[in-house]
Amino acid sequence: MVDKGARPHYNRTIVTDCGFSGGEKVSVKKAAGAAQDKAAAQEHAVYAVVEQGGKQYRVSRGDLVLFERMPGEEGSKVELSRVLLVAEKDRVHIGRPTVKRASVVGEMVKQTRGKKVVSLKYKRRKDQRKKIGHRQELSQVRIMEIRIPDA
Repeated sequence: MVDKGARPHYNRTIVTDCGFSGGEKVSVKKAAGAAQDKAAAQEHAVYAVVEQGGKQYRVSRGDLVLFERMPGEEGSKVELSRVLLVAEKDRVHIGRPTVKRASVVGEMVKQTRGKKVVSLKYKRRKDQRKKIGHRQELSQVRIMEIRIPDA
């Protein structure tokens, strides 16, 4: 029986017999695709925090990340060497300031520009206005591999 008020693939109500005395029916909510969620969690068990363009990003294998403009053509390999942290299931490597011999390898998907940001400078009673627009140059990168130091 599907709960009509919820989105179709999220909260499904499953009625099961849980073996209570009298054979009562108990409603148990389960998330659809629990096996898919578990597989995705195992895939994202390894993640890294990298610094690029003065900002820090948490990345996992397969992620699409927008960095500030980086040199390179579409389809070329990108290696990020400023890795601040690498976490696995049972180990965490914390850099001081970076993790030695760790790197993140990605593939340049495309060079693009961000949304337009409009800034308005205004001085009241002076008939002075200046409207300035800016679009940030961005690079979209797909993370292919996180290289972890051996020891």
